[in-house]
Amino acid sequence: MRLRVGQTRLQIDLALLLMPLIAALLGEGAAAAMLMVSLAAHEAAHLVVARCAGLSVPSVRLTPFGGAIRLENPYAAPPGRVALTAAAGPAANLLLAVLSAALCQWKLLSPALCALCLQTNALLVLF
Repeated sequence: MRLRVGQTRLQIDLALLLMPLIAALLGEGAAAAMLMVSLAAHEAAHLVVARCAGLSVPSVRLTPFGGAIRLENPYAAPPGRVALTAAAGPAANLLLAVLSAALCQWKLLSPALCALCLQTNALLVLF
């Protein structure tokens, strides 16, 4: 599936769209949903920071195994802006993990959902 977000082409693999259905059939629907939300936040953070840094992003691709943002000619871009863009994805996942822990502490999120969010986002931060 191909969509456009401004000047950026968003490619979503069909397998990513089927993943929640398959996971739900296997009793892992919540984990699949959390992974999709966390992955989307991760890639969205890369995209937003790249655009704010004045970098051109021709495409973003989301697959069941991760995502990829493509910068136009990253070697010509200032290294600090590229580094900031690279750090934005893990920073978004770290923020989601901290937010879920806070929501759990305030009893607004169940401990099981909090643990799932922490595990998923920690995985994406480390990846």
